[in-house]
Amino acid sequence: MTTERGGMNNSVTIADNDLTPEQKRELCDYFIDEYKRDYNSLNACLRMGIDPSIAFRQARMFMENTYVLDNLSADKVLKNPNKLENVEDARQFVTSTLFSIAQKGSYKDRIEACKQIAQIYGLNKADSPTVGSGFTNVIEVPMRVDEAEWESMATTRMKDNLEMPDK
Repeated sequence: MTTERGGMNNSVTIADNDLTPEQKRELCDYFIDEYKRDYNSLNACLRMGIDPSIAFRQARMFMENTYVLDNLSADKVLKNPNKLENVEDARQFVTSTLFSIAQKGSYKDRIEACKQIAQIYGLNKADSPTVGSGFTNVIEVPMRVDEAEWESMATTRMKDNLEMPDK
């Protein structure tokens, strides 16, 4: 941990046993100041210089820390998580946080964030397109036909897909 607030050793965590109680309190105060900028614990950790691979877990640890919670509560900074004033704002917040984690989190956190993103956007559905299921520019190639027969089949298929009348 550095003594100036402009940056910190990115390997220092709130759970670090090598820190004195004063250093832990200083680290928590730094987090509180950064958190108040945008009320995003992950962004606060990243701005503090915490390594992106541990920032998500570190943010969670800060938000579970009694000292941090007491100070945020005293400043009336914590918002009621059960009260959503605007669903679209909440949706944007969740997706932007997930995208941030997907880019900057640890491998495990990135995988989990991508799964959540896929679920939100419906990318994990089993109805992915296959050959013959609506693609008009895909021609199935039979395994055992001669060139002339294949050309004939391809021409017929293309005419059917383009709905061109026979000449």
